Amino acid sequence: MRTLLGILLIVAGGLKAHQLATEPVVTNGLEWMRSILILEMELEIAFGFWLIGGLLPRTTWLAAVGCFTMFCGVTLYKGLGGWESCGCFGRVSVNPWAGQRVKPLN
Repeated sequence: MRTLLGILLIVAGGLKAHQLATEPVVTNGLEWMRSILILEMELEIAFGFWLIGGLLPRTTWLAAVGCFTMFCGVTLYKGLGGWESCGCFGRVSVNPWAGQRVKPLN
């Protein structure tokens, strides 16, 4: 499972890197600042390799729970905010409610 999650994070980070390299970044808030997006992409890729490597299993498990809990929180925020895509995979549009039975409050 940790290998699959690691690969998922590396793919997500790679897709974000592609988006950063090919599209201008709109700077209308802290989350869209280019430096924040670059840091986010780098951390995703690094953590993906950490998961695949399997070093410090207990610490890795705690970090993964924290990381994916944070991802769920961001996705929930974007879903409730009516965003069309969570931005998890760069240019690949993924509805924040994908895979959920709960529908956004419109």
